Amino acid sequence: MNAKPTQQIMGILPEERLTPYVKPFYFTGMDYFGPLSVRVGRRYEKRYGVIFSCLATRAVHLELAEKLNTDSAIMAIRRLIGLRGEINTILSDNGKNLVGASNELKMLVQQLDNSDLNNKLVTRGIKWKFIPPASPNMGGSWERMIHSVKRARRAVLSNQVLRH
Repeated sequence: MNAKPTQQIMGILPEERLTPYVKPFYFTGMDYFGPLSVRVGRRYEKRYGVIFSCLATRAVHLELAEKLNTDSAIMAIRRLIGLRGEINTILSDNGKNLVGASNELKMLVQQLDNSDLNNKLVTRGIKWKFIPPASPNMGGSWERMIHSVKRARRAVLSNQVLRH
């Protein structure tokens, strides 16, 4: 019997996953999950979780978004940048709110005049890449984190409703 050892070849990973020595969240995967029920005053409202997963270190940052719209996505990104520092690239699926946020950020950068603020924003320009439609396996790194967050939340809080 002449059995040859088979060598398994790993799939092609994006360069964001393979770049060494970058600070956390420099390359980020982003996705929404939920809805989550929260208590605001005496009433209950829906909110959505936003997960940011560092593609290099697998660190996770969670935010709470009020709605599934462009403004909420931009605010979640601004809070992430305020806490964790600069972002170079965001990878996400093709949700309407995420595509709208990407387009709005591009439009805002183009509308600014050639002031000092414009120069700072252009040098900090965030690239936004979308995974192909109907291929959630390409966002598997942050989809798996969503599953872990949901399981931990269910184990700790069970049926409790939190305040916003």
